[in-house]
Amino acid sequence: MSAHLIGIIGIPGDGKSHFARSATLLGPTAVALTDPKEASFYRAPSGVDFNPKQLVTLDEFYDLDWRPHLGAPKGLQAGGYTRLMRWLDQQAEAKVPYVVLDTGTEASRLAQHECLKVAGVFSPGDIEYGRGYSGTDTLVLALWNECKRLYARGTTVVVTFHAGMKEGEGAGDAQKKKAMSGENEWTFEDQLLAVGEGRNKTVQNWSASFNLWLYTKPTGFGPGRKFFVTAVPDAVRPAKASVTWKDGAQPQRLPNTVQAVLDAIA
Repeated sequence: MSAHLIGIIGIPGDGKSHFARSATLLGPTAVALTDPKEASFYRAPSGVDFNPKQLVTLDEFYDLDWRPHLGAPKGLQAGGYTRLMRWLDQQAEAKVPYVVLDTGTEASRLAQHECLKVAGVFSPGDIEYGRGYSGTDTLVLALWNECKRLYARGTTVVVTFHAGMKEGEGAGDAQKKKAMSGENEWTFEDQLLAVGEGRNKTVQNWSASFNLWLYTKPTGFGPGRKFFVTAVPDAVRPAKASVTWKDGAQPQRLPNTVQAVLDAIA
């Protein structure tokens, strides 16, 4: 099975982490987490979307001592980005077949912390000439390059992203429309985009680093809720796929597992 570099985007509770951890159904998987509360979910002893025996390593990367209220230098403690970059290099050397980064959004914040730590400030706006934003861009792009390096060595990489609604460029003025509550609310021509740190135009181009950009697309509610992903763009999901699908595959609605997605690729 060929390697792929997969980005998956969705709002909380739509199945991103379920998709990511399902990589363990295919083979040995190394997982990098950027939120400590997710660790128990990835260590779950059973589940149809998870094989704990295939979890090679699960490591956590976050900056719990990044605390602006303490001021500099005590509150400027960060190192998660550097540790994550070293970890990715280690997985490349170990030739782990599947690597998960959950989430790329928080990983971009680790990159921002690293950029701001060097400058001794807490806000990117405090660095002249926009370097607080462009400097973060540089570090985040280096992160995606490490993911590309893994991919080039035969590893399938899955990176999750939080989603956010953004006004579509050139979509015109916002308008008030009546919501289900009966109240008038502001609405926009929106695109569902990844949330991340750095310059906005760079974040919008993150998908260029991936050969498959998926969106969560669950259906139903409550106990009847079912989870799917889509690789087909629509009015709010600028999905992209640099792959060829098998005859009969339905990339507009695929089961929410890495195996189902890869099985649909020719």
